[in-house]
Amino acid sequence: MQKIFLTTTLIFAGILMGCQQTGAQETEPSASNQAPTFNHNEMSEKEQEIVAKMIWVNDADPYVDANAALTAKTPPEIFVFTSRSKSYPGLRPEQYLEISERTKPRYAKGAGDVLYGPNHKALRQKLKTYAKAYNRTVYTGLTGKPIID
Repeated sequence: MQKIFLTTTLIFAGILMGCQQTGAQETEPSASNQAPTFNHNEMSEKEQEIVAKMIWVNDADPYVDANAALTAKTPPEIFVFTSRSKSYPGLRPEQYLEISERTKPRYAKGAGDVLYGPNHKALRQKLKTYAKAYNRTVYTGLTGKPIID
């Protein structure tokens, strides 16, 4: 009986992985999988200014950065996005409250609700993906609780 269950589980996992790979091939690469290229001649001055402040995210690794923050002598930062209200990418409000006294906020530059062009939009999406992974890694490091979607 256990053999049948294990075989069924492995087949189901293989089907799921195949579906994920097929879906990934049918869509364009996400902003988190490739570094955007920029033509500064086509950007407004404001977009160039914002892109210059956000370009660091192209080479950043959220897991390395979060683990470095957790081992530093200062409290780790948590990324905060601001628009009409504050949000903590990757965390629910109650999860943020659980660690808020042991962290300090890092307001993400360029992550507000105003977009200045397609290059800014691409970097904002990449920053959101980065911040979600970073915040979750810090949360798990501080609480010992993994976050499961």
